[in-house]
Amino acid sequence: MTGHRTFSGYCKGKTRVTRKPEEEQLNLGRAKLAHDVGWHDSVSQGVDLMVVSEPNVKICSKEGWILDKKKDVAVRVCNRNLEVAEVKPKKGYIRLVLPDLHVYAVYISPNVSFTYFKRTLDEIFECVEQNPEKSIIMGDINAKSQTWGSPIIDERREYVDEWLSQLGWVAANNGDHTFERGSSKTHIDVTLTSESVFRRIRDWTVQHSNPYTYHGNIGIDIKTARGSRTEPQPIRKILRADHFRLALQDYNWEDTTDIYRALLNLFNASIIEENGASNKWPYWWNENIDDQRKKYNRLRRIYSRLREKDTTQVTNLKEEMRVLRRNLRKSIRRSKREHWKTLLDELDDDIWGEGYRIATRHLAAGKLSYQLPTKKRRRIIKELFPTTTESLGSAQRIRDDPEPFTEQELLQAVASMKIRKAPGPDGLTVEALKIASQTGILAQSLGKTTASIVKIGEIFPTGFILHVTPPLDVMSVIFPRPCIEIESKTPTAEDIIPENVEMSGDLEVLGKG
Repeated sequence: MTGHRTFSGYCKGKTRVTRKPEEEQLNLGRAKLAHDVGWHDSVSQGVDLMVVSEPNVKICSKEGWILDKKKDVAVRVCNRNLEVAEVKPKKGYIRLVLPDLHVYAVYISPNVSFTYFKRTLDEIFECVEQNPEKSIIMGDINAKSQTWGSPIIDERREYVDEWLSQLGWVAANNGDHTFERGSSKTHIDVTLTSESVFRRIRDWTVQHSNPYTYHGNIGIDIKTARGSRTEPQPIRKILRADHFRLALQDYNWEDTTDIYRALLNLFNASIIEENGASNKWPYWWNENIDDQRKKYNRLRRIYSRLREKDTTQVTNLKEEMRVLRRNLRKSIRRSKREHWKTLLDELDDDIWGEGYRIATRHLAAGKLSYQLPTKKRRRIIKELFPTTTESLGSAQRIRDDPEPFTEQELLQAVASMKIRKAPGPDGLTVEALKIASQTGILAQSLGKTTASIVKIGEIFPTGFILHVTPPLDVMSVIFPRPCIEIESKTPTAEDIIPENVEMSGDLEVLGKG
């Protein structure tokens, strides 16, 4: 990753670092709908890291989120390829250590005493002093200063300015207001950083596009030390079913010795590739919701230009915007209910479908949503899997050769497979297998070769081979599981299988080279 895109906000905001080299800050005010719309913005824009001030605690208590000890700031790493060396939740802020950037997500309430404000700010800046040239603070500290463009000042700004002066830091704000409620505009969402990080900031913008929060979305484009990175254009592969079906019918299967290779070649010849972005919307977002959101933003821009004028048009715009917000809220809730009902209905037909994936995702709530540095991963693996010179035990032959598959079993296996499942490494899809199963010649040829596929394992000349006998399904027939070569200077079965392994009938030692 060569750049960070962050989305951040304060008081009621959120921060995020995206797959594109940009950072953004949001303020969501704990509102669930504000969180939903903000999450859509993050997903659709390919955000790497989200930092939310005053988050919706119920949502952020789920898997993937990191909350500070007071639950006033939440962080979500959306890009699993993003390396995060350290995450430290504290009271009122969270510290994240990225390869060349230390991010501090902060929130300090406007209702706390000035003594508490100074104590919290001292703790943050004392931590920043450990590595000030690589650090950036993003959040809502509820302080107003001309340093970041506020036309009014308060008691807190002087203490913040003292720390900035001591560290030689600057504010990255471009002077635009970050909070807007009626005719009131304030600059309370700030981005503070060192001169070196500030020179890497290529853009800093504010967009007031979330109907359910008064705070704007702050976008920060930061160039990292690794240089610029180009985002690969997504490729969509489409199977021309009619072309593939005709190719299967015209192929000479009687003289074919390698059925799998022939099938794969015909499949690849029937594939066309198209450029196009994949759907990055949340599951409940649809075109109707998107159109309502765009219409609201269009009216909001008109309202912003005309609100200084006390006219009937401004009053009508306010009423129309209120109606649109209400309709958008209803559309989001209706879409979520419909998707939930569909999910429950599908459970009767497919218990291993989307419902199963959601349940297992919740069971794996402790799984890291980001990538650890390479050195740390190697250290963990070395501790978990220490090297040893102990003997591996003994092996034994388990069972006789299995019965070959029948043609009917193959057809039933293909019919039971569900489409739109991810293909294997060769790219052969379930749709292609279903089309292939409709050709009687192909099914008959597969049935003839089943026995040899099940029985034969390739023998390498350098060691022992373990052959994993395929289960009774068509995928194993078309793609026999590869043999596993284990090189050994003393080719004995004891070198291959541990003594404490219980033989279940799936492993068979075929011989040595």
